[in-house]
Amino acid sequence: KDHSIRFANKKFLEAFGEPGNRPCYEILRGKKEPCKECKTFSVFETKTPLILEFTNKFGRTYVNYDSFFPSDEEEMVMEVGIDITALKDTEEHLRYRLSAEGLIITISNRFINIPSEDIDKEIHNALKAIGEFTGVERCFIALFSGEEMFIEKIYAWCPEYRKKAIEVYKGSSARQFQWAIKKFKNAEYIHYSIEDLPEEAAIEKEFLNKIEVQSFLYIPMIMRNSLTGCLGFNSEIRKKQWSKEDINLLKLAGEIFVNVLDRKKRDEEHRAMESRIRQMEKLESLGIMSGGIAHEFNNILSGIM
Repeated sequence: KDHSIRFANKKFLEAFGEPGNRPCYEILRGKKEPCKECKTFSVFETKTPLILEFTNKFGRTYVNYDSFFPSDEEEMVMEVGIDITALKDTEEHLRYRLSAEGLIITISNRFINIPSEDIDKEIHNALKAIGEFTGVERCFIALFSGEEMFIEKIYAWCPEYRKKAIEVYKGSSARQFQWAIKKFKNAEYIHYSIEDLPEEAAIEKEFLNKIEVQSFLYIPMIMRNSLTGCLGFNSEIRKKQWSKEDINLLKLAGEIFVNVLDRKKRDEEHRAMESRIRQMEKLESLGIMSGGIAHEFNNILSGIM
């Protein structure tokens, strides 16, 4: 009951060293006084086994089985701890993966049967959801046009505290970033921290330093077998690593955006075609009307003559 550790096995000694006269709260938690949340001492009173989960000062998580252990000299509690850190990490990874997949499914479902006029708004909502989930400071779609690959449109999201707009680059040519464009045309994504960029990416590095990017992930968007833009994620405060699984899910998000933008483009082309047809019909009607008026006018002139 004095918080001392009387016996310890080899594993404990390897992890925490010899207990000596140090109390358990110092050895296990790195504290200078007893833990207020400690329930182990209740076993002295109840004489009932107790199962506890706790994280030590090294960040390892254990399940402890505490049992009352009377002896001839004094009452003690025998504690058997099982390291479940790997299990907890696996559970956390699985929860994250399920959440990520659920997010992509939700975004995909939102675009089903959505009217063309609502697509832009829903793209912004999707970028916000992805940006917040991945913890980046900027998430955007840049769309290119023409042989010079001018950046004709940018959809972008960033949190309120990072309001420096990337939209200022709208109208500039993406072709200046030759290293990146070459990779995009080969359907390769780009994932780097700034200092790790190769020498041939000097222009890209200068540009990214200008907008204070630490790490980035850029995914090419291919529409109708042509490079039409990129889906980008900028980590501007800290370096960030994306796992292969993360990248595959974000590539899937890019494909969703490509499909919905392609649908929007087809709808716009269809409406433009309908407008031209209506205009042609009006002109044709005017032509017929003009011909009829001219015919009647000729008949009048014939009658006068």
